[in-house]
Amino acid sequence: SINYAAYPPPRLIRYAQLKPVVLKTTDGGKTWSNMAANTAGLQCGEWGWKIQFINERSGFISLENFASAAILKTSDGGETWQRLDVKDSCGEIINKDLEGIGFINENQGWVGGWGNNFTGLMNCYTRDGGLTWQSQDHNAEIPHSDQRLRINRYRFIGNPVTAGYCSGQQVYKLQIGCSSKKAAFGEKSAFSSSRVSPRIEPAHSDEKVNKACFSASSKSNSIMNPHDFALEYAQRDDGKVEISYELPGNAENIFIGLWNQFAFYVKTLVHEKVQHPGRQRIIWDGSDDAGNDLANGVYICRLSADGLQGGSQMVTLARSFEDER
Repeated sequence: SINYAAYPPPRLIRYAQLKPVVLKTTDGGKTWSNMAANTAGLQCGEWGWKIQFINERSGFISLENFASAAILKTSDGGETWQRLDVKDSCGEIINKDLEGIGFINENQGWVGGWGNNFTGLMNCYTRDGGLTWQSQDHNAEIPHSDQRLRINRYRFIGNPVTAGYCSGQQVYKLQIGCSSKKAAFGEKSAFSSSRVSPRIEPAHSDEKVNKACFSASSKSNSIMNPHDFALEYAQRDDGKVEISYELPGNAENIFIGLWNQFAFYVKTLVHEKVQHPGRQRIIWDGSDDAGNDLANGVYICRLSADGLQGGSQMVTLARSFEDER
């Protein structure tokens, strides 16, 4: 079922009316035709997010859906499309809220999903063209589990594919020819650090890829630049969130605000405040501007100094039931 607390009603009302369309033009954009109008099984409340053609005839589309997961597939250059659930060999849906999709041939491909509460831990792999899928989810408690987080985009290079990348929390690099004897997302995974020279082999339709084949391009969870203000957060024992940042100099007007994962504004934490150089800390109690408790999940914290420089950080609110007021 849909997590109504995590997905705001205004967005749900709009999206509940949506149904996937695949538009094609042959006159440079003057007119368009919906090639998915007769596709069976399309659901209200889902829409196309990413599209990929691997050749003139074979193409794939990820369908975003808060409560399920499916792709569209064409084998005739987009003239007709088939909807395929992202399900395992037992017929169970094993992902939700898809975004990134990438295939290296007609059979082998991946999808990344946000899952419940927008955590971005879900990844799936298929080797039969999308008929069945295997979970390659991220689990921080399991050593060598899949490292991919919040995957939004895949890109592959060469025909046949000789290199590939996906981006989300970080950028992950594909090492073609992942051996089942090697860790899925460790130092020897097929999707390995971009700092490591990958083992490149031609990709074949019958080539097995065991579990995940991506790993992080960096061990750090964030990439700093001079304007990030070293923005960080920590979950306190009382359920509140401590947000800290470093000011390199005096600031006449500091603004810090919070938005949910769909860019709906929820709260202003600091506004028009003069602050001096050094490490600053503020406490967020998990409420919005009206004092209403917000649902656990991921929020976007944005900092601006004097309206010129800014930094942002994904902040997770994770209160236990006892923490709720």
